[in-house]
Amino acid sequence: MFEEFGDRIAGHMLWHEIRYLDESMRYPADGRFNGRMPHAAGGRYFQFETGVMGQLGSLAMFGMPNLEPLSDEEFRRAKAGTVAYPYVWLQVRNSRQGIFSFSWRSLSHGVMGMVIPAGGEHVLGSDQDAFVGRFEIGGERLKPIPLCHTDHTTDRGFSTTGIVTYANGRIRQSIAVVALEDGETSIVIDRTEIDDDVTLSLNEGLGIYVMNDFMNDNRVRISFETGRQTIKGVGGRARLIETESNWIKVEGCLGIETDDSHLFYEDHAIRNTPIRWKSLLQDRVFLCPETKDRTVRDFACVIRQGSAGTRCVGDGVERLVTDQKNVRAFRFRTGKGTVTAVANFTCAQVSVNVSGSIDVPAMDTIVIEEEIG
Repeated sequence: MFEEFGDRIAGHMLWHEIRYLDESMRYPADGRFNGRMPHAAGGRYFQFETGVMGQLGSLAMFGMPNLEPLSDEEFRRAKAGTVAYPYVWLQVRNSRQGIFSFSWRSLSHGVMGMVIPAGGEHVLGSDQDAFVGRFEIGGERLKPIPLCHTDHTTDRGFSTTGIVTYANGRIRQSIAVVALEDGETSIVIDRTEIDDDVTLSLNEGLGIYVMNDFMNDNRVRISFETGRQTIKGVGGRARLIETESNWIKVEGCLGIETDDSHLFYEDHAIRNTPIRWKSLLQDRVFLCPETKDRTVRDFACVIRQGSAGTRCVGDGVERLVTDQKNVRAFRFRTGKGTVTAVANFTCAQVSVNVSGSIDVPAMDTIVIEEEIG
């Protein structure tokens, strides 16, 4: 695409792919193309090795393009905007503060989101349960099945509201994800109920993945209300850090804040097991929501990207009273003012009295922004 159409974005990506491959091969120094994959005579690992070899062979035969990377600012400016991909029910917001996306039908028909803040491209990543979290019964991970969703895409932001079921419908997760048009602020609202006969062995909400490996010098800096730490990756000590804080900052470029639950940081310290055919070590930020009768999740997380966005972390996320069982409303501050997000997880339009009376369509989310005067 770079050679044929002069696509500078394609050239930029190819340059970084070659750089990553070079760094990856230097790590084991034994000839493997992917240094974090074990040796194997066949199967997935052999396919991955020969796939990379084929790409390099193509470059050798047809000639290496005259590539040069774009500056970070050029790349972010060129990619700014919001795009929807209906086939995978995916919406992506690109801005100078980074990337934020949500898909209802990703790999293996999973449901997942992703956030990569500006300045954190070498640290933040994703996995199949990002934004939706994990449920287990008897130690077995449950597979999400999207039931329905309502999507809205604008030039600079998006919102999506829907239902995900697990365990043949006995677990019903209502989730809303909104990427604000300021390019740096987003919110995830999760309300999940289970049937009386369901006993969860694991209930972990949200889930944002942090890469802690050779690409970021094997160190991740985090800070929270009760302290700050530098997390060593490979060779460190696997542990679960209970922050006792409802906000956390990662590498000074990503902030996560909840309305009441404390956040956890899962420090893995070893790379993913070969059976998962993953390569990089992944830490994780998540919540352990408090169970109240059949309601096992009832929270909101505001996600702030880039150095500008993280300056608002710590201002709090306020839960508003709606008097509606399946309607949730939250108020929080942004760099430009105050935002109220109201999610209606019912199948009928409702009227809610927050910041005045507003009508919220069925299975939809309304955002009210009030700028600082």
